[in-house]
Amino acid sequence: MEPPVVSHFEPFQCLRGITYATLLLSSSYFGTLFFLMPLMPFAFLWPAVFRQIADFLIGFWLVLPSSLMELLFGVQIHVQGDKVDKNRPALLIMNHRTRLDWLFFWNALWRMDPWLLITGKISPKSMLMFIPGAGWAMATNAFLFLERNFASDQTRIDKIISYYSRFERKYQLLLFPEGTDKCPIATERSQKFAEKNGLVQYKYLLHPRTLGFVHLLHKMRKEKYVDFVYDVTVAYGGRIIQSEMDLILRGLTPGHVYFLVKKISISSLPDKDEQLEKWLMEKWAEKEKTLHNFYASGEFSSPNANSDRDHQQNTLQKIGLSSRARLLQMVVLAVWLALTTIWAFIFFGVLSSKIRWLIALFTAVYFVGLQLYYEKTLHNFYASGEFSSPNANSDRDHQQNTLQKIGLSSRARLLQMVVLAVWLALTTIWAFIFFGVLSSKIRWLIALFTAVYFVGLQLYYGGFELFLAQLAAARPTDESAKQKQSHRKKKQ
Repeated sequence: MEPPVVSHFEPFQCLRGITYATLLLSSSYFGTLFFLMPLMPFAFLWPAVFRQIADFLIGFWLVLPSSLMELLFGVQIHVQGDKVDKNRPALLIMNHRTRLDWLFFWNALWRMDPWLLITGKISPKSMLMFIPGAGWAMATNAFLFLERNFASDQTRIDKIISYYSRFERKYQLLLFPEGTDKCPIATERSQKFAEKNGLVQYKYLLHPRTLGFVHLLHKMRKEKYVDFVYDVTVAYGGRIIQSEMDLILRGLTPGHVYFLVKKISISSLPDKDEQLEKWLMEKWAEKEKTLHNFYASGEFSSPNANSDRDHQQNTLQKIGLSSRARLLQMVVLAVWLALTTIWAFIFFGVLSSKIRWLIALFTAVYFVGLQLYYEKTLHNFYASGEFSSPNANSDRDHQQNTLQKIGLSSRARLLQMVVLAVWLALTTIWAFIFFGVLSSKIRWLIALFTAVYFVGLQLYYGGFELFLAQLAAARPTDESAKQKQSHRKKKQ
């Protein structure tokens, strides 16, 4: 039987959760300020070099949150099955029991091969990219952020997989085909979906969303960027903790986390959409049986216990944490804790308040600005995959003219980047002058005068644009001014 979902906590557990969150957020934020921002010129000048450095730094930073799960909370990680090959591009599919599955899976990857934290990528929800520090670092690490809506995710999937293959970096991408964690609301929706479509009611799983999986696999095949698919099953022992808030605010964690990993060659998967959808549905049916047997016996077992003994022993081998990996884990953890302490001392103890504001503001403007700029796209475009004329059945000649594709020339792109850089620089300079140079009295005076000026004119004229129109109307046009000047000359 699956363990219960726990939300009750003791006061000391709450303190432990807050300590964990503080360490993560401060380390990721300072790391973004002092490591990632100085590296940003490489992203424009030498993208391949930037990708390697960012993968290394952020990959080993993941040791901090994952190792603290074991050392601070005492979570025990158990891994069985096939090891993930860090040298081959792959797609990993996993059931999504809780919103913390990916965090515990980093511990599993570390046991297989520490370098998998560098080559492994996950597919979190897009809202996480805006978390100061941590979200910016995940975006820099080229995680595949998804809206969990295929219409909007299709373009992002294509771009990120093309980006992976362009640099010939061998990544292993983790996907949750269920689309969301198995919370009560999602469970109810999945059961209604199964009832409506005549599907089996799952007890331990949600029915997978096949459309995104099929598209992603097709794209990876097209780019020749997938050699294996790893079928990963996660299960919990003792208790289940559903969300990040239970971890951060209540300090709750599961006692044991179990992973079963099965390696599947991409050549054994079908090519057509319908066959791939059927393949995924069959894998989820097998996964349901695997979880049923696990919660009945307390361990993973091969579905074919009486056949193919050699393969059974190979796939169900237990993957523990070697002494070398444990030592490396402790060293990396100590390094990040030391760096976080040093960064905090520099930020709060060495830098002046003016410089702190300058660095923090520029970093926020840079990351949030770029994320918003490249995130915004019209809903209709995502819904249809193309822009269409509102008068699709009339005025054909005009439609063809208005719907011609107008690309962005290299000159326009260069100008765009220059103008963007200028405005980012000006914003930083203005912020430095406003907060770092001007006294508080002058700041209040300028802010108050500006607010009174604009708001007053808007209230008086019914809008600032109407004030500008009135101002222009009160002045003579160029033609009338010339006529008046000519008239004066004639009089003279």
